[in-house]
Amino acid sequence: MKRFFKLRYFVWLLVSLVTLYFLVVALENWTGARALTAARARIEAAGETLDFGKLLPPPIPDASNFCALAPLAGISDPKRKPEAALEAVNWKERHPQVKVPAWFAAVRIGKPDTLTRWIGYLAGIGVTQPNSTPGDALQALDSSFPLLKTLSDAAPIRKSALFTPPLGEGQMGGPFAIQLPHYGLVRPLSEALALRAELAIASGNAEEAIHSTQACLRLVEAALAEPILIGQLVGVAMLSQAHEAIWSLLHARIATDAQLAVLQADLERIDHRTSLLATARGEMAAMVETLQSTVNVYGSIMNIELDGTTSPSIAGRLSGLLLPSGFMDHSTANIINVEYDQIIEPLKHGTAASRVAAAKQLNELLREGAALWRPHWILARVAVPSFSSLLPSIDFSDTLNRQAALAVAIERHRLASGNLPSKLEELVPAYLKVISQDPMDDQPMHYRVDEAAYSLWSVALDREDDGGQLPAEAEAKKLRKEDYKGDWVWHLPAPAN
Repeated sequence: MKRFFKLRYFVWLLVSLVTLYFLVVALENWTGARALTAARARIEAAGETLDFGKLLPPPIPDASNFCALAPLAGISDPKRKPEAALEAVNWKERHPQVKVPAWFAAVRIGKPDTLTRWIGYLAGIGVTQPNSTPGDALQALDSSFPLLKTLSDAAPIRKSALFTPPLGEGQMGGPFAIQLPHYGLVRPLSEALALRAELAIASGNAEEAIHSTQACLRLVEAALAEPILIGQLVGVAMLSQAHEAIWSLLHARIATDAQLAVLQADLERIDHRTSLLATARGEMAAMVETLQSTVNVYGSIMNIELDGTTSPSIAGRLSGLLLPSGFMDHSTANIINVEYDQIIEPLKHGTAASRVAAAKQLNELLREGAALWRPHWILARVAVPSFSSLLPSIDFSDTLNRQAALAVAIERHRLASGNLPSKLEELVPAYLKVISQDPMDDQPMHYRVDEAAYSLWSVALDREDDGGQLPAEAEAKKLRKEDYKGDWVWHLPAPAN
């Protein structure tokens, strides 16, 4: 009798636990579906979209698309083998035994760099002779890699740039499964074009220098146009190489006003804030689509009968009871809300200070999400990108690009009047007002002239004016770090006579 009562008690307890579990699952599914519906409705009401395809840049005609030139055409197709001309400029991969010099640092330290190291490197990979002049090295570079000259000649004519085919075309598995072979190809190509510009400057050839810089800027535009995080990172890296060439060109004072006007227009087309906002939207939509794709794939698998049909199977019905779909719905809703509140909204309407504060608050929210009693934050911790670590690099690049455009305008003023402007207001109408602002505090960029030299500076990450002092060389390496104290300075010394 006692054994019977124990068995009955056990059965009662088991039935109660199973019933409780099913009630919890039902509640999780119900609340999860409501949370996701509310999050989607909120996004739509804000004029946003969770359709990754709608966030892709619109196509442009091949005739005006810089990236539709051979061998760039088809560069983002993972099924297509890159052409030999593209692979040839990847010197680091093709000549691993020869150490690549550190890239130029004139912008950071405000002093001209030397081409000796790079001419020595080109000699080491068999392009030129160790004692070559910059002009001889330029001719040797064009002879060994004619692609660089071809792209440079095309850049002034083809003024738009998008990688082809469109991002993700023909690829399966959701946006986060998209393969991106083009970024590994354009980074070394951009460096080669920027080096070609530096050689042209050193040999006094402003036209070739500007054309190669424009080609580099076209690749930057194509990378920044893709609404994915790696596009921002690669675009910023390539843009820093173009900025070095522009600094050298202005220091050499060999360009005409007409040449500089073209370069200024190209710089002003680059809009970091718009690109970063598009990236934030793309990352949110990509993650939501990927999670939904995962749920759909799992549901399809569980509902396949033994004969291959897709009518609801027993396993499918059980999985719907045992594995709460509400967990994924809650997690997806959390990702939507936190990315919109802490990333997209501050980028749309906030200042640099509010963007940084929101990004740090995002880190706190994700850190708190590690608690066991907050399981719906698990996926957010994995999926939401750390914008707090990205923002300093983006802000630095944005600031430098505005300074570069201003510096071009300053040189145009000097060519027209014979003197540097005593204040930036004298540049009107040679520059647009938007680029005169420091993006870190939305105040006018600081400017100081000292005879034939001048400095432009931003208050940088700490948003405190330190007088535009150049950092020590060791500190200059930390300009994009969150703990950097000091200004971001574009200093152009007097040219050597």
